[in-house]
Amino acid sequence: MLVEAVSGGACRVRLSSGFLDRGEEWKDMIDGTMHGWVPAMRNLQVYLTHFRGMPTTTMLVQHEISGVEQAPNVREALGLSGVSVGDEVETASGAPTLRGTVEYVHDDVLAIRTSEPTAGIFGIAASGYGTSVGVIIQGSFYGPEGPAVRDQVEPRWREWVESLTKTQ
Repeated sequence: MLVEAVSGGACRVRLSSGFLDRGEEWKDMIDGTMHGWVPAMRNLQVYLTHFRGMPTTTMLVQHEISGVEQAPNVREALGLSGVSVGDEVETASGAPTLRGTVEYVHDDVLAIRTSEPTAGIFGIAASGYGTSVGVIIQGSFYGPEGPAVRDQVEPRWREWVESLTKTQ
């Protein structure tokens, strides 16, 4: 990825996914990667707008739920059903604490620019494939306290995501 500053505070991004054009047989594979790039580019925009230059610490919690055909309603479990871009939100009691502003909402993806547990961006997604469902919680923590915050909240997120299996 190449990010280049242009006039007016804007930037130009060139993204190369690493796939070579090998004809029609690669089209579905290449197209399949696009779903993940939209939230990634939105996260970059949020970082450059609100957290430019701050150190980043990341967290990734993934959990697969087998034997189901529908993804659990992760947003509902977090108390975040029906949210819209710009809404100030807070997770429900019993869920790991997030407080912040909704930055992105799409079918199975929600991104929140957080003020709590610290300054950052949280992506929350759940999607089905066959009779399995993948739940992904991805956090980026900005500032020098990032590693300590991640170490504190990651076990709680893992426990919470795994508890979704028990509600299926």
